[in-house]
Amino acid sequence: MARRLSRMVPPRDVVALASMRASMATPQPFYEDRRVDSPVPPGPSLLSSFIERGRPVYRPAPGVAVPRLERVPAPEEFLVVPNELHRYRRAPEVVLRFRVASWLDQWEAQGSRAHALDADDLAQLRALAASALHDVAGLKQSAVKEWIGPPTVDGRRRTAILSGVPSTVHQGGTRSTGRQIARGRRLWVQLAAWPWWAIFDARGTVAGPLPTRWWEIPRVVETYRTWRLLRPDGSIA
Repeated sequence: MARRLSRMVPPRDVVALASMRASMATPQPFYEDRRVDSPVPPGPSLLSSFIERGRPVYRPAPGVAVPRLERVPAPEEFLVVPNELHRYRRAPEVVLRFRVASWLDQWEAQGSRAHALDADDLAQLRALAASALHDVAGLKQSAVKEWIGPPTVDGRRRTAILSGVPSTVHQGGTRSTGRQIARGRRLWVQLAAWPWWAIFDARGTVAGPLPTRWWEIPRVVETYRTWRLLRPDGSIA
């Protein structure tokens, strides 16, 4: 019996190794080691926080921007945005119409290039802007419809809409706006834009209403914090 028990006792070096591993700190996701705020609920504050230099963004309309996610290597070979990102992200020129892709990345020239956009370009831009205004800025569909037009509203009116001034559009006539929002979401997922890619990665779809309190989904928080640490070249600050 004693011989059998001796065979079950692990060697000393195995015990030492197990003890060492147990004493080691458990690796934590990279973003948890950085003091970066979590995203706030949808609204003007969240939208305005993206209109800043130094981090990659897409700009579907003047005054409207959403984060562009990147694959970023972090310490200990932990990818903040995982390898699966390539399943969703495509070059903008592959996903979007050529002039729309240029519009998103060269926002300084948007005013001078507006006349060069055709009807199909505008339709795609309106879909992208509609989902950003609805999901990120927290606007109702009636306000989104007034913002994206047609007819086009001026910058002063858009500022008023964002500040909460009631829209002049009747809520019952926004079915087409709902379709534009849904189309925009699908495009944003393919472009790896926040928060749509993160929501899609967490729940497998962006169809229908977004999850309640989606800004608290761990994947959404993680990718937001990653973006907050990015330099324009995609490296970590």
